[in-house]
Amino acid sequence: ILVNCTNNFIGRSVFSGDPYLNGKVDDFRIYNGALSVAQIAALYALTPAAPAAPAGASATAVSSSVINLSWTPVAGATNYIGQRSLSSGGPYVPLVPSVTSANFTDTGLSGSTVYYYVVAAVGSGGASTNSPQASATTLTPPPIPASLTATGLYGGQIVLTWDASAGATSYNVKRAMLSGGPYATVATGVTTPGFTNSSLVFNATYYYVVSAVNANGESLNSNETNSIVPVPTLVWKGNVNTNWDIATTTNWLFGGSPSTYFTDGASANFDDTATTGSVNLAATVSPYSVTFSNSALNYTVSSANGSGISGAASLAKLGSGTATLTCSNTFAGD
Repeated sequence: ILVNCTNNFIGRSVFSGDPYLNGKVDDFRIYNGALSVAQIAALYALTPAAPAAPAGASATAVSSSVINLSWTPVAGATNYIGQRSLSSGGPYVPLVPSVTSANFTDTGLSGSTVYYYVVAAVGSGGASTNSPQASATTLTPPPIPASLTATGLYGGQIVLTWDASAGATSYNVKRAMLSGGPYATVATGVTTPGFTNSSLVFNATYYYVVSAVNANGESLNSNETNSIVPVPTLVWKGNVNTNWDIATTTNWLFGGSPSTYFTDGASANFDDTATTGSVNLAATVSPYSVTFSNSALNYTVSSANGSGISGAASLAKLGSGTATLTCSNTFAGD
């Protein structure tokens, strides 16, 4: 009731120190005088009633992380607010977003856990009281895979192995470049407790976790493991021809293998054991490093087609022999 006022406000007090209304004004009317009891009763009768509380609420677990909710539609309801609790009787936390249909799928749940739900109907007259409580227990996923190990192999590969998880039908393999993630899934539907991750970067460290999957859902991630991808060291032989190319000519020695071709990312060594010191760059290559450790054999690296050494390769020269590079080199290493 406003009496003898010249400064009137909606949503705030006439006193500047008072806070503003934390909400919205849906409707207001101005009367030239106080309302009678009959007028107030008539206005109250025009206020829409809140819808009835939803009936028939039920909850059904469909996996270790998903529960489906449903209830009987309520006349006059425009939407519904589902609420969840880990304790029977609440307190409940509203599920986001509200829905207009009489069902809701709750996701991202933990396995083997009981969840309790109530639903409120919302209409023009406000929100109803809560429905009777419904509950469901999420299904039990397979056990977490144990003893995950990683072994780096030459050729840009890392081999993973782990203990089989009882009841698992497949596994998901996840990888990160930093310990602790974030992890990206690199393989799904792996049916055996092992996986080879290929086409990796030499000298890079990769971090892995594995989860087990069956009809009930997916387990939590396994222990994290990691491995570095070892850099292969290739020794120039030139036993086929003088071409230094990529994955074409087996002019290189790797360990005890005399017939190996060069792949980008490998270390290239040139010593006194080669058949020839003439090297023709037939393709632009990106080695991890280049080392000349020659005394009796002099090397000349040239290119008939304008190829060169690129990337961040470092170049080292050891021994009294010479090493001459006449090709167009763009490597950025030392």
